[in-house]
Amino acid sequence: MPLYAQIETIMTARSATLELASQHSAADIISALRLEGFRAVLVDRAPVFDKPTLLHALYQACGFPAYFGFNWDALSDALVEQADPSQQSGADASGARQHPLILIFQDFALLKTRSPDVAETFLDIVAEVNASTDGGLRQVS
Repeated sequence: MPLYAQIETIMTARSATLELASQHSAADIISALRLEGFRAVLVDRAPVFDKPTLLHALYQACGFPAYFGFNWDALSDALVEQADPSQQSGADASGARQHPLILIFQDFALLKTRSPDVAETFLDIVAEVNASTDGGLRQVS
């Protein structure tokens, strides 16, 4: 699938999570999304295979505050804060919807294989945050 078609799929998705088979690098996808005004971050620069490595990777990729608690509740709160337009520094006074935060994984299958319960809990949190922020968060692998 051409890069522009993948970007269009990501930009118009209704689902909180997308799996895309891609011959394009994550860097190319992130660059294209950023050109469209999205905040796209690469989560798994290093292998993510369990809860601690997932939470640490998200902490680094999203720039969570130093007081981040490295647990599921802290992750949910931090993602809501990152994805909610009224919390964003670029939001206007009306809290007009900004582009979603897009979490990109190069190898989410590793987490699914090594820690399926962790992967499922994470995907549930992404779906909840996406619903509570009016589509403000997406996860792509």
